[in-house]
Amino acid sequence: MNSYPVIFAVVAVACISFAIAGCTGTGDSGMSEAGFVQNGTLYVIDQNDLEGISLFGGEGSLVEFFSPAVLEKLNIPEETDISIGYVVIPPGNGLPPHYLLGSDEVDYIISGEGVITIDGQEHELSSGQAVLTPAGSVQSFVNTGDNDLVYLTIVQPYYKYENDVSINGDTGNISYKSHPEIFISNPEENEEWNPSEGVQIYAVVNRGIMTLPDDAVSTEYSIAYAEFSPGASIPSEVIAESDELDYVLEGEIEVSSGDNTYTVKKGQAVLIPKGVSREFRNNDDSKTVLLSFVNPYWRDETGSS
Repeated sequence: MNSYPVIFAVVAVACISFAIAGCTGTGDSGMSEAGFVQNGTLYVIDQNDLEGISLFGGEGSLVEFFSPAVLEKLNIPEETDISIGYVVIPPGNGLPPHYLLGSDEVDYIISGEGVITIDGQEHELSSGQAVLTPAGSVQSFVNTGDNDLVYLTIVQPYYKYENDVSINGDTGNISYKSHPEIFISNPEENEEWNPSEGVQIYAVVNRGIMTLPDDAVSTEYSIAYAEFSPGASIPSEVIAESDELDYVLEGEIEVSSGDNTYTVKKGQAVLIPKGVSREFRNNDDSKTVLLSFVNPYWRDETGSS
């Protein structure tokens, strides 16, 4: 295995350009009974247009596509305390041991397979699974498959270079934290919702309905996996107290807020500010798959129709 500095460290010194679409309209502004704006602007960030960071001799890459710095650069008048990166690790490579100070990390596997080691405990991961690494836990990640290991890494509070501590030398002398059980999520085994015909939603991470590790103190957002059959839709509704970011894993989705309509494709994400209405529809001939981030985490009382 090749050893490389922790991947996000590169972000601190690299120049990344960002592209955004669909952020010029204002829609039909109105107020809900709770006093929140109903229809407004949504923001589509196209990961495919972003300049990534080359890793592992150019065979791997990192694209940070959501963070406070991204919002500031794009002049998006919203705030966030999480960062999300898209990571590609080629076969036979991996990330050396390190830990984050004050931030939990969740990795969601898009494709491929690998072994993550958290405080000395090894766990195999494959497509569709998610793993939570609590703040201060030593972790390393190796691609053990024949294809690229592709995953999203989510950090809250958002990633800071100065809080990323690399482990140098003999890892046998490290004093690991004790974990009764590592949190690994298999969405299709978790709670499921069917908000409308042809739509299936599974919880991935959500402390409101799942038991997270006691030392995972900063994971206050939720992640859900959503599948839309061709023609399926979710009618207009509002998440009153939380921002929502929907990342397209497969296919494409039409998202509307009032008169504003956006087509979001694979590798793109749409940011829906809290209190702004949104309606989803799959107009494609094939299945659409989304990974939905709600911050603070989704609960029944956060949404209103």
